[in-house]
Amino acid sequence: MSKKEYPLKYAMEEAEYIVRQFEPVTERIDIAGSIRRRKPFVSDIEIIAEIIPASKKAVAFWGKVIDMLGYWYPHVDKPNGDRFFQRVVYTKIGPITVDFFVVMPPAQWGWIYALRTGPDTFNTRKLLPAIKRLGYRAHEGRIQKPSESKGGIFGDVELWDDVATPTELDLFELLGMPFITPEKRS
Repeated sequence: MSKKEYPLKYAMEEAEYIVRQFEPVTERIDIAGSIRRRKPFVSDIEIIAEIIPASKKAVAFWGKVIDMLGYWYPHVDKPNGDRFFQRVVYTKIGPITVDFFVVMPPAQWGWIYALRTGPDTFNTRKLLPAIKRLGYRAHEGRIQKPSESKGGIFGDVELWDDVATPTELDLFELLGMPFITPEKRS
């Protein structure tokens, strides 16, 4: 069954409203997904927010989430390790699903922002192969490279170190790719 699609204008208005509500309690927040790619019709809203754990803003952020628990549904055990909340927002044009992704340091904003902007075909045909060519991996919402040290009792367990991608430009530079604007990603 396919999801209902809404005109970009109306989905953008809803997304911008949510961003305004959370802006004061995040380090940065932005809209991703098909809205960011400027698709004429969208079936959901994706928002990315960065918080710094144990900061005053983080406490306020989680307080705002708790205030809305009757409406936001946490999903923290997704296979890819993302922390996200989901809510169906009832608008003047009908219900639309909002996926709210939380990014915390180390700096993974660039990777998550690109991943959630998508589309899936861009991620699987361009980004993930470029990560693998470097000998890196995408794991639990992070890009990781093999560590120079080993773990485990016998020193035989491969360890991985996070690779920082504080911005989307940093991600593309890391992958040796020219920056591709969201509208041109396919």
